[in-house]
Amino acid sequence: SKLYQDCFFKNVEENYFHWKYQECPHGDVLGKEAWDVDNLIGFYGILPEKMIFKGEEKSVYQSMDTMTHSNYGRKGIFSYLAKECFKNYLEISKDRFIYAFTGLNSFHGFIKNLGFFHAGDIHHIYLPKFLFRIISFSNKSKFTFKKIDRFNSEIDFFYKKRKAFFNIEKKLDSSFLNWRTFDHPLNEYSCFYIYESKELIGYFVYRFSETKVISLEYFDFLDRKYLKDIKLILKKIFEEPSCKVIETFQPTSSEVSTFFFKAGFFRSFLTRGPFQRITKFIYNDFSETNFHSKAVLDDFNLQPLIRD
Repeated sequence: SKLYQDCFFKNVEENYFHWKYQECPHGDVLGKEAWDVDNLIGFYGILPEKMIFKGEEKSVYQSMDTMTHSNYGRKGIFSYLAKECFKNYLEISKDRFIYAFTGLNSFHGFIKNLGFFHAGDIHHIYLPKFLFRIISFSNKSKFTFKKIDRFNSEIDFFYKKRKAFFNIEKKLDSSFLNWRTFDHPLNEYSCFYIYESKELIGYFVYRFSETKVISLEYFDFLDRKYLKDIKLILKKIFEEPSCKVIETFQPTSSEVSTFFFKAGFFRSFLTRGPFQRITKFIYNDFSETNFHSKAVLDDFNLQPLIRD
């Protein structure tokens, strides 16, 4: 936890690492550590995930928790640990695909030293409450919303019927969603089922990322025909008394993005300030057979909850 605090300026307890590294329903983390006598000075790990690639389930990994103590920078520790981790991964996996959401600190190391490909940037988009009220007329909701305290078999049945919007999507079920949301030792999530005539047709997950800012972490519908109703989800979220702004990832699909921008979301073109956040999306397809490189970002259903 001391290394984590040095790298990310957050103080976390041991239960966070136990939850993240050992309780993930898709398997345990693969990781490598660097020590200087009794001091942990570096760590690199990859988190197992089940993904659906063009209808086929594969086991892939997400890069996470790249850490080198500030006193030991520029010594090649990150690159060495990552290469050792990948060596073990390639011995046990046939799918051989690793992806990452990264910031500038580690981005260049991934690209120059580890053979990762920069698929593109994920822009954060924002919707102020006052703007939503101006743009969105107040329709009576045709849906029924139910706040839940655990995901159950309903969501498993939902995913058996759901029609995929993207060629690459994380495989989701009640086990993973409960681990990622309700079992999270640090973050508090609000989760809602969406019903139409008693049928579960969607759900959404959000949390307060700041005092008055809510992050829409994930949403999903049974069919793409419901995308036009995204405003009804936003209206429900704005019922939170202290919420003034909703933020999320700009959807990688131009079709899905259109509905967000019609609802009033905007992407800042400023180089700095509170509405300027960009996440770099990178990957390494060790098998070189999964995709054409330029197709990955547009084909991937990337939402904030997908991050480690």
